[in-house]
Amino acid sequence: MDAAPERPPTRPSEATMRRRAAAMRAATLRREFDAFARDGPTHDLRTPLLGACEDGAEDAARVILELGAAVDERDEKGTTALMTAAAWGHAGVCRLLLERGADVNARDDGGDTALHEAVRADADEVVIALCEWPGCDVDAKNKHGCAPLHVASHAGNGAMTKLLIRLGACVNREMNGGYSALHVAAANGSSSSLSALLEGGANIRHSASESNLHRTASGTALELAEANGQREAAAMLRNASDLEFQRSGLFRD
Repeated sequence: MDAAPERPPTRPSEATMRRRAAAMRAATLRREFDAFARDGPTHDLRTPLLGACEDGAEDAARVILELGAAVDERDEKGTTALMTAAAWGHAGVCRLLLERGADVNARDDGGDTALHEAVRADADEVVIALCEWPGCDVDAKNKHGCAPLHVASHAGNGAMTKLLIRLGACVNREMNGGYSALHVAAANGSSSSLSALLEGGANIRHSASESNLHRTASGTALELAEANGQREAAAMLRNASDLEFQRSGLFRD
């Protein structure tokens, strides 16, 4: 009697293959973490956790934290894991770190927070996640006195400026020298940011106290726009000022 033909090996299910891949990745991460604990950072100064945060590898970051990595681990410039994830726009990793106890208001050597980094990266989802986290200081200042709203205004990012105001940023927060975000947007001719700030109730009449913003003299946002040759910005501010006077009744008969 002929022998029965051999049956081909059964292919593992997709779920089994995913579990095996996850186990292999976890083993690799454990080796990397053990090497870091023994030898210190790699040549690029990235720890396993900071590397995972930069890459947006949420599962890897979770494993590394479970292996014992400090959630507020920093690089040589004081940048935390949360700041790294925020700077690269990885909202999922940011939420993971916050849930594991990351300090939402931690500052690097320049005084920036994760929110400053997220605003620079134009990462809306990260900005929302950070601002809605309990205790987040939406108006935190760095060593230059810049709050996240100043950063958005300087970049001319009207959408981000509007988002920060909606999330509770103080529209008249002053940086060093008494400059508000309106001054910053005016000096740079950032029309979209100016529009968002004016809609948000920025104080048009506020006068800065120092003369170190670009090549301007101290004064109101309108005076700074005119001094910097920002004609469109100056026209917007002039119109807004006229409307404010009209609303106050100063032009009534």
